[in-house]
Amino acid sequence: MTNKVYHSNSKQFKKDFPIIKKLIDKNIIVYTKFEHKVEEIKKIDKADIINSTNKVYLNQEQKHAIDSIDHFNLFQVYLLYGITGSGKTEVFLNLIEKVLLNNKKIIYLVPEIGLIPQTKHRIQKRFNCPVYDYHSEIRVSEKKLIINECKTRKPLIIVGTRSTIFLSINDLGMIIIDEEHDSSYKQQDSFRYNARDIGILKAKIYNIPVVLGSATPSLESLNNVKQNKYKLLTLLKRASNLELPRITIYDIKNTFNKSGISDFLLNKIKIHINNNKQVLVFLNKKGFSDSLICNECGWISECERCEKFYTLYMNSKKLKCNYCLHEKPIDIQCLSCGSTQLHPLGFGTEQVQKYLEESFPNKKVIRLDGESTKDKSKFLNTLKDIENKNYDIIIGTQLITKGHHFKHVTLSALVNVDSALFSNDFRAIEKLNQQVIQVSGRAGRESFKSEVIIQTHFPEHSFFSIIKQQNYLDISKNLLKEREIYNLPPFSNHIIYRSKSINSDESYEYLMILKSFINKQNKNILTLGPSPASIRKKAGLYRWLLILQHDKKSELFKVINEVELFISRNNLKNKVKSSIDIDPLEST
Repeated sequence: MTNKVYHSNSKQFKKDFPIIKKLIDKNIIVYTKFEHKVEEIKKIDKADIINSTNKVYLNQEQKHAIDSIDHFNLFQVYLLYGITGSGKTEVFLNLIEKVLLNNKKIIYLVPEIGLIPQTKHRIQKRFNCPVYDYHSEIRVSEKKLIINECKTRKPLIIVGTRSTIFLSINDLGMIIIDEEHDSSYKQQDSFRYNARDIGILKAKIYNIPVVLGSATPSLESLNNVKQNKYKLLTLLKRASNLELPRITIYDIKNTFNKSGISDFLLNKIKIHINNNKQVLVFLNKKGFSDSLICNECGWISECERCEKFYTLYMNSKKLKCNYCLHEKPIDIQCLSCGSTQLHPLGFGTEQVQKYLEESFPNKKVIRLDGESTKDKSKFLNTLKDIENKNYDIIIGTQLITKGHHFKHVTLSALVNVDSALFSNDFRAIEKLNQQVIQVSGRAGRESFKSEVIIQTHFPEHSFFSIIKQQNYLDISKNLLKEREIYNLPPFSNHIIYRSKSINSDESYEYLMILKSFINKQNKNILTLGPSPASIRKKAGLYRWLLILQHDKKSELFKVINEVELFISRNNLKNKVKSSIDIDPLEST
């Protein structure tokens, strides 16, 4: 027997009831009435849930941003743009308070696991309600607990990374996406998705507000503001009216530098640490050096599986390919001429650390990169030690650019940014702009005068004259104009077909077949390539790209369906692995 349940007030019940009554009268069906008990929703008392003693004074810009979000049962995307140190988190906390008092739940996304503890700590200091962290490294039992808690009717907050957005949550009241510009929200392999975009879709389904926050918003988000799809909220002053750090562009041509550190920068570091302040040195290259080079014949240690140089890691005494992750012992002899005159080529975070430790033997130096932060509990303890001034100099990769609050840092230095100035990636200047502003923003977050030093061989480059103005919105307007002229995203839409095979010709031919089919079926789709990926060979597989471009994403989706049907009918995937990337952020 099949059971069917109706709600007595539903339209369907009222429509079907005459038929149901006849069947009941003829004893064909049995009608049972029961009451569905709904969990009682308790009225929230502000004093029970808010720790008012931990609230801070809000400036007028913060108050305006908070007051601008006054409809919590209506879908709207808000972009909170605030310069570094302007108090965006405090705005988030005040919005969370409003949601909790309505007995609702909040998703609070951050781009990296390392940002969860400090975010969670600030929330727990303010609110007396459950605060959970959700990410790939928590135990299965913890995930089950959180999933069950999401089904209850009580208010709570979940702080997590991108996978958090897929949690099914009853009474969801708001989604906050901090550092919305960060590429970590995009999963680049397997099941590809952007948690920021999924978050916006989820908020639309739940009919609730979603707040995107950043000191360096993506051009896509700023363009959506321009098109009135998002509402812009701005914080243009640092909290407590602190000054932005002064930026110096230092020309390192014809100057002495060791391990990437010029004498000018070394002297500046000395001044700041002697004043009992901290210094942050940014270099987006892990390891001791780019590779090993033979001084006699010029041979360079190379990973045959990727045709890329091995990175030298002196601390762990190994050569490692950062692309396929293959490792081997350090070569002691040239594989070409047999010479033992092998020397490091270039420099990375390990080498910078070694040089600064030698230069300042009485000061403590810490390195934060992918190799030194694998142990997350150790990483969290390191962050606490930095906050407690147990370290004088902090060296790191992009890990240190993401929202960390280093209140004693008064000097931020960017050692090597030149490669981004001449990249073939059309997003390179946008990323560099974000990187420079985020690194600069780590300095002077308390009541200390601060400065930023950028080392470059090309101080005359137009980028540096713009970046010194520290006006991200103006810089972004110029970048958007360039994108519009060349009809690049966000003024068009991209999809990338990727192919990889042990045979380069097969990988290329596969995409040529797809291109030929697409061009015949869709004359209005622009196809670019096939061209080699920026990492042409990885883990023994040759990789090619085919880019599709159109003003309307719906047209590209039609093409995907047609191509997938064509591939299936012609059994094209026998020798070649392929994937589709919608709205790609990288061309690797």
